Amino acid sequence: MLPLFLGTTSLWCNVFHGVRLNSIQVFIGALLKSMLISSPVLHRIISAFEKRKLKASLMNKMELVLFRYEKSYSFGLKT
Repeated sequence: MLPLFLGTTSLWCNVFHGVRLNSIQVFIGALLKSMLISSPVLHRIISAFEKRKLKASLMNKMELVLFRYEKSYSFGLKT
């Protein structure tokens, strides 16, 4: 239950990004989500969003690496 709670806290903070949440609101949101996660459909939806977020993060990192490589390669050709 604790790993589920820790994972849900960050997700709820991301859902309400830009809104200041106190710890009680985060706890209640995480508790509600942990109760609802037993539904297989909801679990699939949440995991799809988490996978999409992870994929976007990895793509951003790959783009940064490619940009740095292209930049260093183009500087190497000019000199």
